[in-house]
Amino acid sequence: MEFLRVIFVIIIASIIGLVLNSFMPNLLEFMDKRFSFHILNEGDTYNMKYPNLSYQGKTLYLSFIGVLGISFLFLSEFNYFFNFGAFLSFMLPSLMLLLRIHTFNNDNISPETGLGYNPTLSWLLSFFALVMGFGVGFSGLYFDNIPKYIPVIIIALALLSSLIPIFPDKINKYLSYDIRSSKGDWALKKLTVLAISIQLIFFLYFSLFAI
Repeated sequence: MEFLRVIFVIIIASIIGLVLNSFMPNLLEFMDKRFSFHILNEGDTYNMKYPNLSYQGKTLYLSFIGVLGISFLFLSEFNYFFNFGAFLSFMLPSLMLLLRIHTFNNDNISPETGLGYNPTLSWLLSFFALVMGFGVGFSGLYFDNIPKYIPVIIIALALLSSLIPIFPDKINKYLSYDIRSSKGDWALKKLTVLAISIQLIFFLYFSLFAI
């Protein structure tokens, strides 16, 4: 039955993805005409392929992609806490990016590197920072034999870890080089991996000694 539910979730995600893909160009074009910031890079026509989008356009696109997380609410038949954690892992990066759209914006392109704060990388890193901690943490809330403080700590660590790639502009103030560069992308990846490693250490500690 669990296998069938996974197939069902994949089907739901595929349907949502197809619907979004169908309406996304028209929606982005509508928003491009209505809002002060431009969805497309200067000089591009309304060919709404992802590479043609401006930084703020990519941020909006990724915020809509977060809707796919709805399908994860049906992932497990028994542990709905896990489903909710998986859903939030998908939705929160999209929501946080959207709230910081003025950072992930063409106005913040560095004149030295020609790059801005990368919303695609930030979304992916934030998602990976959340998915393990939220999956394990929310799943742990389901079991009565696990002290509640353990999953709460794991969830909190995951949430804090996910904020690292969402605030590259703040991190940039403490670096000797511009984070809006290939070197900066690697720095952001390393910081996120370090944060995920700390989550893993806490998880292993609790698994071995606290439960």
